[in-house]
Amino acid sequence: MLSSKTIACLLGCLWFAMAGLACAGAKPAVSGKSTFVGVFGLPPGRAVDWPFAVTRAAPEELTGVRDAGLKALVALTGSKKNYSDSFGCFRLPLWKQALDRHDSGRIQGLVDEGVIKGLYAIDEPHDWACGPSFADIDAACAYAGTKWPKLKCGVNAPPGWLKPGREQLPHLGFLFFQYASGRGDPESWLAKQMADASWFQGDIWLSIQLLKPWISVSEFRRAALHFCSARPTGLLMWKWSEEWFAQAGVTSAMQEVAAACASPARTVVGKPAAGAP
Repeated sequence: MLSSKTIACLLGCLWFAMAGLACAGAKPAVSGKSTFVGVFGLPPGRAVDWPFAVTRAAPEELTGVRDAGLKALVALTGSKKNYSDSFGCFRLPLWKQALDRHDSGRIQGLVDEGVIKGLYAIDEPHDWACGPSFADIDAACAYAGTKWPKLKCGVNAPPGWLKPGREQLPHLGFLFFQYASGRGDPESWLAKQMADASWFQGDIWLSIQLLKPWISVSEFRRAALHFCSARPTGLLMWKWSEEWFAQAGVTSAMQEVAAACASPARTVVGKPAAGAP
């Protein structure tokens, strides 16, 4: 006759085996963390009017961002012209020079305070005839890491474009990719992007293009609520526009999206968990 201890052990093993079978066909789950919601170029003085927690800012805007209680992704090296040669091609030494112009202690202080959430290193490297290689992107992020080891460094590029270089990008700390009206339904678009990003272990920032092309409030609401269900690190909109944000229904849509993104419900990528917004 089996002892009670042996029976308990066998039952425990059976339970774990059944759990493993149940999980084998499940989609990958993402954490139940809250998502930062915000808009590119938000004037700090307008932050009080909207339920936003984050923006993408230029270096000279960081004091205002901090004073407004916001977080930021920051483009410390500015636009492509700051690190392009006379032929318009990316040059890593010029990128490093642009980064070196900043007061390292000031930036470190803002990182320590939690104001700067990420270094937006290179914008759209995939859409550049003689842009950076994967090795260049990683070298840029590695160099930034020598200055501010806790500051995550990322680029705005489709994960499918980055995927072939995944072995060359160990210093990439976040991915940032953007949905626009006309790229299909947001559910299918997000599922494709997340599948393409399955190799990546860092933060995911999602974005919605508001202006080019113009997206309706109802289209925005649908996309944003679905994107919140994937629990990215952040959801940003491009970009601040008095005209777009003055439309009827925008205030309530933003409040609904901010509430949904703040919900701690666990979700499965592409499909909200039961009871999730």
